[in-house]
Amino acid sequence: MICFDVLHPYYLPQYLPVAEELQKRSIPVTYVVYKSVDQQSVLVSLVKQHQLDVVWVDNEAQALEYYLDAKPSWVIFGNAFSGASRLKNVSKTALMQHGVGPKSIYYTVSKGI
Repeated sequence: MICFDVLHPYYLPQYLPVAEELQKRSIPVTYVVYKSVDQQSVLVSLVKQHQLDVVWVDNEAQALEYYLDAKPSWVIFGNAFSGASRLKNVSKTALMQHGVGPKSIYYTVSKGI
């Protein structure tokens, strides 16, 4: 299983084509979606529209708990995740940048992998 960490709905346009290709290859995909007071109706609509397999979480701590329990092969993030180091030897992780344009990037490759 591969998990996509959906902190914000605007990550989905980057995730969906990759997930679709994985599913064509019979690789199970789960979206870990963070509940949002301001955007919950949009999230629910997107989940329904794209028929996503979703685990709803309230915060990063719940997401980390899920990842540690489910032990997916990969967790794909769209932004920094403070608990990523706890996933070492549990799941592989990747950062998939969202958006297009001249914004700066502040990603540093992990050391001692």
